[in-house]
Amino acid sequence: MTIRTRLIIQFLLISGLILLLFAISIYYFSYQYRNEEFFQRLKNKYTDFKQLAISLKVPEKASWEVIKIYLPSSFPEEKIIVLDEHFNLVFPKNLPPSFPLNNALSAYSNGQNFQTHSDSQLYFDRLTINNKDYYLIVSGHDIYGYSKIRFLGFILILGYILIIFITFFLGRFFAKQALNPLSNLVRDLELITADNLKTRVFEGNGKDEIGLMAKQVNLLMDRIENAFVLQKGFVANASHELRTPLASIKSQLQVAIMNPRTKEEYHAYIESALEDIQHLTLLLNRLLELAQTNIEKPSFPKSHLRIDELLFSARNTLLYRFAQFKVNINFSDIPNESDLVIFGNENLLLSLFINIIENACKFSQDNTAKVTIETDSGNIVVTCTDKGIGILPEDLTNLYEPFFRGKNIGIIKGYGIGLSLCRKIIDFHTGNISIESVPEKGTIVTIALPIASEEIN
Repeated sequence: MTIRTRLIIQFLLISGLILLLFAISIYYFSYQYRNEEFFQRLKNKYTDFKQLAISLKVPEKASWEVIKIYLPSSFPEEKIIVLDEHFNLVFPKNLPPSFPLNNALSAYSNGQNFQTHSDSQLYFDRLTINNKDYYLIVSGHDIYGYSKIRFLGFILILGYILIIFITFFLGRFFAKQALNPLSNLVRDLELITADNLKTRVFEGNGKDEIGLMAKQVNLLMDRIENAFVLQKGFVANASHELRTPLASIKSQLQVAIMNPRTKEEYHAYIESALEDIQHLTLLLNRLLELAQTNIEKPSFPKSHLRIDELLFSARNTLLYRFAQFKVNINFSDIPNESDLVIFGNENLLLSLFINIIENACKFSQDNTAKVTIETDSGNIVVTCTDKGIGILPEDLTNLYEPFFRGKNIGIIKGYGIGLSLCRKIIDFHTGNISIESVPEKGTIVTIALPIASEEIN
């Protein structure tokens, strides 16, 4: 069922229920008013009859029939009945067989003066004349009142049906008008495909609920388009970076087998191919780590780790790979050794510090990186400083994009994956990273990670 149909049905049900209650209330109170009004007329007739009977001194000086001459009928099928104190008929001499006298007497004995019997209504009360008790019944049929009530019921039913029909068509019209922006939104969304991600939906005034939703859809499309662009760029760059060492290995092996070589020449070709294979392995490992950290909720195991041990392990790994690197680590300002403990994944954090320190050494002219450890507001702050070529201001905003490399790196080797991977690892550990750099003077990378005790609390 569409929203439009559901809205129309709900609107009809609510409107119909309200109108039905309103119509029933009008009919009920009108019917009650008719009853009360007719009973009051019957009582007035009783009062007039009583006063006239007393003034004429009935029955000593005048008969009950005389009263009928002075008191004309007031409503259709009017009957005036007089009973003596023992409820015997006094006037008129005979009653129609259909008159419910016994029922009236029974109801009066139960305290009911106003009574309704079939289509007739009556007023039954005591009448005292010259210290003698009589009982007077005034009855009649409110033909005109019932006719008005029936006509009112007909008008209410007819009006109810007409109003329901009008409400249905008006509900369809207003539901269509209200949902038109949503229909337009759906139509615009149907035009968006993987090859047409630049299309955006119409936002209207941008202030009502649908306009706000359209605005959020456009923001979502912006993020999706950016993700597609990054994905395409990532695939293109990854293909290029993978193809380069493979092409180098292939060309070296082809040259090596073209002509007979000496043992030393073969050894040189193999060493060069192994170096390219090593770079290829490192690139594949970085790509794998980057892909793993791109998972929305990665499930890497965490444990309590000492930050100083991770930094020393990263330094040893780098010094083993690059003998020319120099890494100075200073953590003398830590007041308590428990402040050195963080809660995280050892492999990811080791990869983080290896990347940061390697970049600092690689881009410094003296291949030296200075690492300091401090604490600040429940965080362990690791600062890595170098005096290298620095980063151009226009490149700072793109540092965390995969495969992005600065314009001033020259011939220094790299893949442009490291900082993107570092950002993902820091986000996984709910930390922060900031980079400050001045071209030709150096770069300062600051990493803040929560202390384990603070995170557990």
